[in-house]
Amino acid sequence: MKQLYTFLLASLVLSGSVTAQVNNGGFEAWTGQVPNGWSNNNIAPADLFPVTSSDDAHGGVLACRGEVIASTIAIPPILQNLAQPVTGTPTTFTGWYKFGPQAAGDLLSISVTVVDAGGGLVAAGIQQYTDAQATYAQFSVPLVAYNTNAAATATISFGISGTGGSPTVGSWFLLDDLELATGTGIGEESAWEMAVGQPYPQPATTEVRVPFRVRQASRITAQVFDLQGRELLTLIDQVQAPGEHVLSWSLPTALADGQYVLRLMDGNAVTARPLVVQR
Repeated sequence: MKQLYTFLLASLVLSGSVTAQVNNGGFEAWTGQVPNGWSNNNIAPADLFPVTSSDDAHGGVLACRGEVIASTIAIPPILQNLAQPVTGTPTTFTGWYKFGPQAAGDLLSISVTVVDAGGGLVAAGIQQYTDAQATYAQFSVPLVAYNTNAAATATISFGISGTGGSPTVGSWFLLDDLELATGTGIGEESAWEMAVGQPYPQPATTEVRVPFRVRQASRITAQVFDLQGRELLTLIDQVQAPGEHVLSWSLPTALADGQYVLRLMDGNAVTARPLVVQR
């Protein structure tokens, strides 16, 4: 089942904010094809590298490039910072990007989840871009606070996906100069019905979390499929309140290592995310 949907992007104006550089947010330090402090889904033994360094930088010498590459299936880039220390509760996540979708429906997804020392959700935000961006432009992800617990770490995720779950080979992004801001944010309400972030961690071993946002109360169904399109599990099928949510799923021991598709539906939109299980 495929449905076309369009995301109208929100803009964010900051007032009196304090910004902090994300660890290696300028992507100047690399070990092989992995930016220091980050994880990705490169498979070195198979010579598959959807994430690489690039000298097409916004600032400094290097930037991070992600591209959907071809193997037996299309492999989209997944870039994540799983343990970014934070002080205070960030209100927005910013950076500079280029985006080259090779087909309608391919989109760049950016998500941030902030948790306290016990793993409880403190703040989260999702932003998705569908339009091509040939020169560097600044992105802005507003973060919604859930409680006043002291924030400890943030998970930052980037990825490319398609409306049917598999994006087009050749779609790419460039990222550079990332910052988390703590201060007063003024945001406009975005007009999407549902926005879904990237699953984390990737690859998943015992548990996976997926941030998502719904604009109005609606019935959300989350299902897992194999690459042959067979439905394996239904994770949720219930009405969700408006706002930010995080789907947490403990992987069953019977689920084999491999690649899957996680699909969320709200009745008006369908969003699919690649999911890699590797224990």
